[in-house]
Amino acid sequence: MHSKSGMALILVLVVIGMLVISIFASTSHSQNERKLLEKIISKKKLIYQTRAALAVAENRLAAERWYGATKTRDVLDMPSSEPKSSTKIYLDDYVQTLPRNYGKPPYYRLLDHVKVFVEAKNKGDVLYGFGKYAMSPEPLFEGCSTIGVRGGITGKPKAAGLVSKDKKNGGVPPPPKPPAASITITIKNVPTLKRMISVKFMTEEDVLKYVPTFMGMQDPDSRKALGRALAAEHICFAKNYAQNKKISQNLESFSSPITLASPPAQEDCKKLIESFESAGNIFANETLENKVKNGFLCMTLESFYLSTNWDINRASKEAKAKSILFCIKDIPEKCSDSSIETAINDVFGGPPIRVVEGRDYIATISYDSGTSETAAEKYIKFRGFDKSIPDETVNEFSHQMGTIKTANLYSFSWQADYVTTGEGAGNSSTGGGILDSAEYLDLKSKVGTVVESDASHTKTLVSVNVTGKSGPNPYLSDIMVSETGTAKEFPLEIVLNFFMKYEEEFLLEFPPDEQKRTGYCSPSSGDFELDPDYGYSPQVAF
Repeated sequence: MHSKSGMALILVLVVIGMLVISIFASTSHSQNERKLLEKIISKKKLIYQTRAALAVAENRLAAERWYGATKTRDVLDMPSSEPKSSTKIYLDDYVQTLPRNYGKPPYYRLLDHVKVFVEAKNKGDVLYGFGKYAMSPEPLFEGCSTIGVRGGITGKPKAAGLVSKDKKNGGVPPPPKPPAASITITIKNVPTLKRMISVKFMTEEDVLKYVPTFMGMQDPDSRKALGRALAAEHICFAKNYAQNKKISQNLESFSSPITLASPPAQEDCKKLIESFESAGNIFANETLENKVKNGFLCMTLESFYLSTNWDINRASKEAKAKSILFCIKDIPEKCSDSSIETAINDVFGGPPIRVVEGRDYIATISYDSGTSETAAEKYIKFRGFDKSIPDETVNEFSHQMGTIKTANLYSFSWQADYVTTGEGAGNSSTGGGILDSAEYLDLKSKVGTVVESDASHTKTLVSVNVTGKSGPNPYLSDIMVSETGTAKEFPLEIVLNFFMKYEEEFLLEFPPDEQKRTGYCSPSSGDFELDPDYGYSPQVAF
């Protein structure tokens, strides 16, 4: 009897022990599951915190750099209702190292972009965010504005049929100008493309891979090093974007039906994919960084629709791109004066070379409903950049792509020499320029003849010589991008400049803390100054 009671007691104890173990295991499992769930929720909150902080920075920068009047950098501490949660936004201005002047002092320092860093914490977890707030054209570094500026010289004399407009890098000699006192520098705000680009989320491990010496977002040197490391990724992004887009286009254009009597062999599938990757892919074997960057500019431009609001579906993008026009608005009036044309033939040893619309440039390019090509695609083809990308810096390429030759410019000066005998004996001369071509031709036909004679003296024309000539020099007109039915319009070079900021950070600097935005001192050297006194010698367009 006692034996049975003992066995029952042991059995009860075993059962109780098993229940305790089961309850403990179940509780431990529930706690682990709860901790795992809390970890997942915390990480998800961090993503929302970081994304929200980047959006806050973008929205505030769209209005102004609220910190701009006091210091070059700022930190924004976002309020949080949770005690173990915090979000800080750090902003760093990057300025262009070369000051801009528009013909004469003063010199203007331009803000290239603002780097935005986010540090989000929640219950011991950390997530970092990065974005580059880009603007094109660039605003002035002084002040708080994020609206771009453009400037130029006003007060130059003009005459019908003449061109005296300066075009950078176009091979045109410096344009003539009146005395400096009559020149006015005009700086004004203009429509600006603005958006947060190159957005990236990073864990602590990711950041340490980029910058092993990272000391925290509060350290300006760490942010500077991280920004530099992230910029190095942009060239890979540009190449991958361009290559993937080209492959996508090849897939879309593939229309041959595939009929398979049996499952395809793996090798056949591999060859088919390789054909898509290589067909027409200008980056297939490309290693030159300049070409990759320039290709990225071309391919990005193809679907641009004059807005940085790109978070719309593909069909809407394509519909908007149909309304985009590429056009030229500053085509110079071509010279039709026969005496000038005859004089050019005499001075330059041949007739003036005319630039013809349709052959050398197209005044307006629009969407092609027959081929479904956007204006950008048609323009890129017209310039030949769909097949051959120049190995030039992106700055050089964007200028080349944003302008086109619409005229050849000619100018020359001449001098007629006389000898007088008798009363008032001696030598004298007169002169003129290309606008005086009729007089030049008339005098040249009279060399060696007496042009004045009376009882007291004789004046003889002894020679007519060209004293200087220039031409043919290209006149480069700006390509404008506009949207039908709206007032939206940007120079193409400004659009390309915006896309350049994805991949190019050349000649930029991180201003020191002590450099406040209270103005900019002109550089001591005169490298940016123009001679204010050179003469006015008009150029004629053909």
